[in-house]
Amino acid sequence: MYMPNHPRATRMKGYILRSWVVMEKKIGRHLTDNENVHHKNGDKLDDRPENLMLFPTNADHIRYHIAKDKFYLDKLDKLKSELASKDTALSAAQKALAEKDKRFEELDQSYMELIDKTRDSYLKTKLEETETQLAQSQREKECWF
Repeated sequence: MYMPNHPRATRMKGYILRSWVVMEKKIGRHLTDNENVHHKNGDKLDDRPENLMLFPTNADHIRYHIAKDKFYLDKLDKLKSELASKDTALSAAQKALAEKDKRFEELDQSYMELIDKTRDSYLKTKLEETETQLAQSQREKECWF
């Protein structure tokens, strides 16, 4: 915002940040040179009073960010740990599934072999029956002649 008469405007050639003006209205006075305005949601364009926080010094603002970053880094480490344990569980489940798939394939192969043997045995029996009937039929023909 262009406010050349503002106490902090000399630094920026007559311009000041809108968040400073909003904070000053909120607290009812001008900001000191040491005070720092922070946007709670991180959006520097969101200058709603409820989104602004005032720090007495820039050092306090930096400490706030360090503590906040540490909180989120700790949270991230915890999530990574949880993810690693879930990955381990998933890996174990995938291994068990692979073993079951292998066992299923073995059973399927055994079943197919059993079907083949049963079919072959059935066909062999039917062939023998047919040969027996044919031989008997041949003998009956010979008796007639």
